[in-house]
Amino acid sequence: MTDAAHASLAMTDIGQVVGKLQKLRDRLPPSERAVVDDLLRAAGVVDTTPPQYNPYLPGVHTNPYPHYHRLQADNPVHWSHAMQAWVISRHADVVAAFRDPRLSYRTGFETIMACVPTEEHDSIRAVSHFLGSLLNEFDPPDHTRLRRIMTRALATTVEPQRIAHIESIANKLLDAVQQAGHMDIVGDFAYPLPAIVGADLLGIPAPDRDRFGQWIHDVVRTFSEGFSRTAAMHRGAAAVFELTEYLKRLLAERCARPGQDVLSAMLEAREATEEERVLIAANIIMGMHENVTHAISLAMNTLLRDPALLHWLRSHPEHLPSAVEEMLRHEGTAPILSRVTLEDMKIGGVTIPKGQRVILLVAAANRDAERFDAPDRFMPNRQPNPHIAFGIGKRACPGSALARTMIQVAVATLLTRLPAMQLADADPAWREEINIHGLRVLLVSF
Repeated sequence: MTDAAHASLAMTDIGQVVGKLQKLRDRLPPSERAVVDDLLRAAGVVDTTPPQYNPYLPGVHTNPYPHYHRLQADNPVHWSHAMQAWVISRHADVVAAFRDPRLSYRTGFETIMACVPTEEHDSIRAVSHFLGSLLNEFDPPDHTRLRRIMTRALATTVEPQRIAHIESIANKLLDAVQQAGHMDIVGDFAYPLPAIVGADLLGIPAPDRDRFGQWIHDVVRTFSEGFSRTAAMHRGAAAVFELTEYLKRLLAERCARPGQDVLSAMLEAREATEEERVLIAANIIMGMHENVTHAISLAMNTLLRDPALLHWLRSHPEHLPSAVEEMLRHEGTAPILSRVTLEDMKIGGVTIPKGQRVILLVAAANRDAERFDAPDRFMPNRQPNPHIAFGIGKRACPGSALARTMIQVAVATLLTRLPAMQLADADPAWREEINIHGLRVLLVSF
């Protein structure tokens, strides 16, 4: 297996097998766990001294923060055998890495293809190219140019971004579940809210929204079941073709009849190709689907587990903006980012050779005790709060302002509309991919 394939081990069939072995071990009586422990050791799921980043260690996926603190204290920049990559965990080093032009962002396509068996390359090439060519995979000057186009297009399209518009969508979603007295915050609220806002931004006609949302869902989860002959891979490959062809047709329609939407605004950017416009449009809505969905559900999971905090925030709604910043710091939705060194370079006092994969532990940086007082404590009025959940500087997410607005509106609406809301399941289901920190289900009653 190549270094690129090893670096994406967390999303391969091996990662799924390890997860199943860990669950099996937990169900066995102590006297029968030795065989599974031997299998886990053979798979490399063992703690080391000094510690190395290893998302397969028991408990690390759902609560990685003790693991992060050990790395920051004892091995802040190191080679991870489990990930076959260099790992950076301290806030100062991660921020410096974000700004360093010697670290390339062009890692997606080759990483994915290295994990897919050669005989399946042709069938999966299109979706791999699509996922490996989104905005966060470009280096300057292309990144600078495409980011500028995306920022201008978002600034032109005002109505879907208005607070009143987002509040209306949030209230309609709660209207649909109010009488039931229970819901899944993820499936009934946090997922459809950004999906509807994104469809409004792109001007997706109402009759097309369900199938458009399904395409996005299938593309995002192409490799959620592994990299070899899975149903998810076939769905993703089919969906990316349908999605791109649909956006091309919609762009052609906007060219003939412009509207007040992102696609129409992008047509004014003559320097962009059709393929780039499709990628920017997909980047907007796919970012919303993943980041905003998980940010809302993680925020509510944190609040509902702390009745005093929940009561305080309800009593002081004017502090919600700073509380949302703390939510983004405290439970980030994108815990890791991958880069490649373009030349030999030193990070945190450690020399990393050219051509090496580097993992930035963003979630660890946001809990770094050297940068944040009481980093594991949720402090709704934390000041200053220099978290990097949305990147930093020229690498900051161009849609972060809209994302913040949606999260604030979502949390405010839930707190206002459902004052008796409480968790219906103390052990919610987590997403299994280690490059995504989020919940699959968050059941509440009210």
